[in-house]
Amino acid sequence: MRTGELGFARTAGLSLLGIACLFCGACERSQERVAEAPIPRNGTPFAAPRTNPPGVPAAPLMPLPEASVRDVQELLARVFAGVVALDSRSSKPFWTGDFNGDGSEDVAVLAAPVTQKLAELNDPLSNWIVQDPHNVFVPPPNQSVVTLPPPTKREVVRAGEHLLVVVHGVGPSGWRNPIARQTFVLCHAAGLELAVAHASRSLQRAFGSIPNQQNVIAENVGGETGALVWTGAGYAWHPEPGDKSR
Repeated sequence: MRTGELGFARTAGLSLLGIACLFCGACERSQERVAEAPIPRNGTPFAAPRTNPPGVPAAPLMPLPEASVRDVQELLARVFAGVVALDSRSSKPFWTGDFNGDGSEDVAVLAAPVTQKLAELNDPLSNWIVQDPHNVFVPPPNQSVVTLPPPTKREVVRAGEHLLVVVHGVGPSGWRNPIARQTFVLCHAAGLELAVAHASRSLQRAFGSIPNQQNVIAENVGGETGALVWTGAGYAWHPEPGDKSR
């Protein structure tokens, strides 16, 4: 082999050896970095502690202050954006309680539709549910298999109609929580002598077991005494003539 070729071969060999060393060094450093990383246990890749969504603690922390008309007006503005207004017929147009039994305070409000925005109120894509409690299906108690009736025609709010709006609360601040928006607009349910009560024995028999902390809305609608009760899917009317404690 000629001298020039021998020098070239040596140079090439040294270059290849250098590249190999660099590659091995990089591999070793990479392996070192991998080895330094913590190994997750039980197959959980660095999972953060489970927490509730912001503003949604598990249960109320303390009694809420007494609500004011201004609080309720602010709620209607937040949820409906001017589609309904507070009904001024009554000196007490709202009531608070735990109507769906989740441990968070809800509110029931006497309201009136804004005539110019009836289309928005009746929009099927709106953020609230329009119901007539007299037409809400109540599953028979103590039955494991229930046959659902055919769907009823969607309720429509008309101009001048008196409404009862129920907004479910979220977390310790209840219905005042900015994310509280589960809302039911109840037609033919804004009666007289409204009061927050517990389920009577006759209501328990008709609806099955109702949690002790769950309130109902007792009232007189069209001359009939009864109560509005949460079914899990809406508010149903239960007539209770005479003594509600029966």
